[in-house]
Amino acid sequence: AFTSNTTGGPVDVGTVKAAAVMTMPGMVMPGSVAVAPVAPGRYRATGELGMAGAYQMEIEWDGPAGRGLASFEGTVQ
Repeated sequence: AFTSNTTGGPVDVGTVKAAAVMTMPGMVMPGSVAVAPVAPGRYRATGELGMAGAYQMEIEWDGPAGRGLASFEGTVQ
């Protein structure tokens, strides 16, 4: 969920996109990630990641609360 710095409540950030990529020697293994709004300021992401390993995840948003991007590593088992 995206939360407000002033109220602590959910904030509608508009369109949210996500991507996942695992880098392997000599190739890049992309994953498929879909993001859907659940309620204002709350989103659910589901993904199809082809194999176990460490994926570089990226979330991007654009809407009434502004634009932003966050990256992190996630492990799939």
